[in-house]
Amino acid sequence: MKLGKIEITLLVVLALALALRLLPIGYGLPLSLFNDEYVQVASALKMMEAQTLFLSFSYLPPLMAYLLIPFIALYGVFGMLFGIFDSLDGFKTFILLNSQQLLIFNRILVALAGTAAVWLTYKLGSKIFGKLVGLIAALWLALDFLHLHSSASGRFWIPLGLLMLLAIYSLWQLAKTG
Repeated sequence: MKLGKIEITLLVVLALALALRLLPIGYGLPLSLFNDEYVQVASALKMMEAQTLFLSFSYLPPLMAYLLIPFIALYGVFGMLFGIFDSLDGFKTFILLNSQQLLIFNRILVALAGTAAVWLTYKLGSKIFGKLVGLIAALWLALDFLHLHSSASGRFWIPLGLLMLLAIYSLWQLAKTG
């Protein structure tokens, strides 16, 4: 498959978007400088402890907690497999003492969602207005300061925006195909 100029430029824009979202990912760690981040990690930990997907104590929607649960679980499993934690109790103790270490998972997920939003903006723009307009819209979103700032913090706004873009894209596809 031969890539054209638009596709190569899109790959560059996506690489730039990902780099700009991952560069500041360690800002302020291990402190939680964005208050919502720790609430989402605590929500995921509470749901894992209670073995339920029902969240009864958080003022935030559970979207990020749902996305975090598999990553926290994999972190514990790999930690036990490679001897970082001696047992499940060792992992629980580590989490109790170092739960701020899990904030990086939150930020990585949001950075990936921000980059996916740039790609989906291209897809939507190219379907509606053409590839060049889609590319310009993707570049605009990739460099947008508010989107960059929100993508570097582990809050739920960027994944929620991605779901809204996905809904708009799906509705557009449905309207075109019937």
